[in-house]
Amino acid sequence: MAPDVSVLSKVNDLLRDEDDLERIELLRNDLKKERASVGSQLKIECDKRIAIITAVLENLQASSKDLKNLKDNLSKVESLRQQSVSNINKYELFDKSSVVYSNFEKVVATYNNFVQLEDRLAYVDQLLDKELPENDYFPEDSPAENLLLIHYELNRLRDFKDELMHLSEASRAGLRSIVVQSFLRLDDVVARFEHLLRLIVDNFVSIIGCSNFGLIVKLVKILEYEDREDLRLALMNHLISQSKSKDEMAVSRLATYVKRTAPRNYKKLVYGFFRESIETSFEAIVQGSDPNEVLSIIEENYYEILVAYKVGSERGFPASWKFFNKILEWYQNSLRAVVKRIVADPTLPSSYIVRVLTFDYDNAQAIREKFGFTKKQVEPYMLLSTDERKRLLNECLEFNIKKTREWAENAFGPALKLFSTMEKEPSDSSSEKLGIEMAQILIEILRSNMNTLLDAGDSPILIEYLQFFCAQFLRQFYDRWIEALENGAQQWNAAAEAPDNENVGWLPRYVTILANDCVRLVNGLESQFKEVEQMVHSKFHPQLQSILSQGTQHVLNLGTECLVKLNGFIVVEYDPYLSEVFTKRWYKSDEMVTTSLQIVHSYMVPLKEYLDAELFESLFELVYDTYLLHYLQALNAKNKIDTKKFESVMERDGHLINTQFSNYVENSQIIEDHVYIFDILIYLATFENEQQYLDAWPGYLEVFNDLPVDFLKVVLECKRLKDSKIKFIVGECMHISKLYQPENFTPTFMSKFKAK
Repeated sequence: MAPDVSVLSKVNDLLRDEDDLERIELLRNDLKKERASVGSQLKIECDKRIAIITAVLENLQASSKDLKNLKDNLSKVESLRQQSVSNINKYELFDKSSVVYSNFEKVVATYNNFVQLEDRLAYVDQLLDKELPENDYFPEDSPAENLLLIHYELNRLRDFKDELMHLSEASRAGLRSIVVQSFLRLDDVVARFEHLLRLIVDNFVSIIGCSNFGLIVKLVKILEYEDREDLRLALMNHLISQSKSKDEMAVSRLATYVKRTAPRNYKKLVYGFFRESIETSFEAIVQGSDPNEVLSIIEENYYEILVAYKVGSERGFPASWKFFNKILEWYQNSLRAVVKRIVADPTLPSSYIVRVLTFDYDNAQAIREKFGFTKKQVEPYMLLSTDERKRLLNECLEFNIKKTREWAENAFGPALKLFSTMEKEPSDSSSEKLGIEMAQILIEILRSNMNTLLDAGDSPILIEYLQFFCAQFLRQFYDRWIEALENGAQQWNAAAEAPDNENVGWLPRYVTILANDCVRLVNGLESQFKEVEQMVHSKFHPQLQSILSQGTQHVLNLGTECLVKLNGFIVVEYDPYLSEVFTKRWYKSDEMVTTSLQIVHSYMVPLKEYLDAELFESLFELVYDTYLLHYLQALNAKNKIDTKKFESVMERDGHLINTQFSNYVENSQIIEDHVYIFDILIYLATFENEQQYLDAWPGYLEVFNDLPVDFLKVVLECKRLKDSKIKFIVGECMHISKLYQPENFTPTFMSKFKAK
């Protein structure tokens, strides 16, 4: 074979000179190493593939064996199938033989049970004698060791009786009579056992109280067993009724799985004991007792008993029974009957209705708090239905409104009569009451009715009462006192002209006392509403504030009217003197101003002593503003301004007024601000041309935003200017006033200025 040209070309590349011959040995060694490495890798790959092939062959061999076993088993199944087909025809024969053999056994067992019947009944009677107490009071600490044994033996006897009674149905009447007579004693024993269960139920709370949970567990086990057997009987009867088989033997075989022929309903029986025990305890409480006393007795231990049942239910009863819910339902039903009996009495006082509503509310709250119920979960246990509660709440509301009017009228009558006659001299001591004060009485009436309705546990009814009190009652309070004040003012004015009532001089003190009482009433209202806010849901707070605002506004209006009347009493006395201001006599003497200020002083000193501090501040502003208005309103066309003397006389009066009124307040800023009107009056009286008025008027508006142009007109008329000039100046100043729009418009006393 000819050598590969590519190989020869590679050898030629390696052997180009003599030095390359020395490298032949190295190249040979490298090629050997490379060959050895390639051979090693090939061997490893071959071993892996051989292992895989070997595993595949082993799996094929195992599968062959399994396939062979499967074929053998299928052959056996087929053989068994053929044998079963041949044996089906013999099944009925074997079954009948089994029934015959079973019947022989039952006959023997029935004979033995019948022979031992009296002994077994006597044995159960002995066990019951050990457990039943002599005085029908089951000891709460008794373990009732024989209770389960008694139940077991009784069940066997009752199952035996049911079996014989079932067999005797197809027998002659004489045999049935013998069976019935034989089991008469069993009925008595069963009755004694059920009586034992009743005694345990009657003392159930005490049993829980001494932690005798073992006895409770035994009772529950009996009820569980009986409930299960009754359920099995019901299921069997249902299957028989639904069965389409006509084979009586098959039906008979089904019946052998249940030994009793009728449900015994022990769970229902014991539940009935619980319900009767609860109802009996309530009947004993209600008999011949006062309703309030009945509710008080119930409240003493009602919830403690329910807590005991809650503990017993959790420790001894299956959760699926919801035993405590049933107990709570029975207790609430009995309590509901008591409550309905109380409210059904047509002669029941209204105060007892409140007591029942309070009891109902407290009952619902206690159930929620003590047993973790939600508001919705409590609803089925409520003592009163929604309609019943609404009816009682409305009756309660009507009762409280009626009583409020009655109590208030009892206080109103004497107070208004005393205010009208003023037959009692007010005391110099502010702590001694005169008899017209009503704030404390009204607050006590409000507090009493509020607490009553709060106890009833219905916020809307409380809100409705407060609405009545503030919107209607306090409005009537305002109207009646306003009428009394008007009558008093008429007496005062009449006395000024022709005094015929020597006591009318006490009227300012009476009005002062009434004004102070308004302050106390407002403070009391705010305090009471603050307490209510803490007791009702926050969603009612805006409504409460609105109602409070209505009520306090009526009282504040009355207080304001009292201040107006006090100011009026002062005005009546000093007004005749101020009417002489700006006359010729005024330029010569300060007598009329001095005298009027003395009159003001004679009122303000005692008022400052007896009137509430805040009220006095308000009265001071009212008196001061009114005095200045009456002083300025003495300007009229009849009195000519003497420009030579006017400024000095005005400064004299300003000084007198400023000095006098500064005695009544610590902050004299208000006096200085108001007296500036005297400076304006002086300027207006001394201006000589129209432009001066027009230039000065905007500056005056900065001080008195509502300075009327009528004031300017009166001054110009008193200066005896021509009508054309007056019209021009007043018109221009009116135009300036209309254009004047300050950012913060502040009303002043000058807005009330009226030219005479």
